[in-house]
Amino acid sequence: MEFGDKVIPYDHVIIKTMHSFIFTNLRPFLPLHILVSPISKKQRIYELTNEETSDLFNTVRVAMLGLKDLCDGFTLGVQDGSCAGQTVFHVHVHIVPRVVKDLERNDDIYEKGALDSADRPAREYDEMKKEAAKLRKIIGRAFDSEGLYYQNSFE
Repeated sequence: MEFGDKVIPYDHVIIKTMHSFIFTNLRPFLPLHILVSPISKKQRIYELTNEETSDLFNTVRVAMLGLKDLCDGFTLGVQDGSCAGQTVFHVHVHIVPRVVKDLERNDDIYEKGALDSADRPAREYDEMKKEAAKLRKIIGRAFDSEGLYYQNSFE
């Protein structure tokens, strides 16, 4: 799947809907930090159609529904434009599951470049593949409970 100037291997894609896809993060800020992006390569949120916007944010909502029993809350992040910190010029939403006291200072997540920092080590391909397989089941159940179309097999 194309994501800006990068290609996300299907092994790292968790769920694909009509207009969006969920995938694992190469450099997660915290455990289970995932990304949701429209399939269409649009740089800014205002470039999305109404249908793409609705699908994107409903996909975020259902992913959170699937993950809610694994955490105490969520931090969501969108950087829209380079001045806002966007480094991959393809709309995407960060979903960062949070647990009480996961950070010494809660606001560390908002520090400059925290969500997209290249300072964190990149994960191995197989680690991301295993995480995607696990999350396909967990988040897939949430899509099932909502009666929503999705794809979680990409062979």
